[in-house]
Amino acid sequence: MGPGPRGLRCCKRDLKAGEVLDDYGMYMTYGEAVNVHEMSEQRYLPEGLLRAVSSQRDITKDAVLTYDDVDLPPNRLADRLRPSNIGTSVMKLAGGAPRGSGLTALIFLATRTLVSLIRTILDGTAFIKQFFINHRVQPNV
Repeated sequence: MGPGPRGLRCCKRDLKAGEVLDDYGMYMTYGEAVNVHEMSEQRYLPEGLLRAVSSQRDITKDAVLTYDDVDLPPNRLADRLRPSNIGTSVMKLAGGAPRGSGLTALIFLATRTLVSLIRTILDGTAFIKQFFINHRVQPNV
């Protein structure tokens, strides 16, 4: 998992506190891309987690949405499995980036692999869902 771009959401218009944000391609937000490190450091809200969130405060047009700006739905699986959350928690347990060799380096590499796999699954799920929405196909579940 390298420092590639990640998608975030910006406000198309001023938002009022308590507004529930609409989905992709609608009227409240638009997408931008930033470096993965900036995404984590600034706590930007990933575009895949936009659905069913509400604004905690008034937010101005063109502002980048952060986790601090919104209330996430309770007990949503995507929030609990978000790779950045998993990576941060495990890295703290592992003592940060690998120093030398041994168990810490092994845990670090295993964590990177796991985070990459989960990110791929979440991105794929969002893509498939959007495909069905765009093509008005009802999946047989």
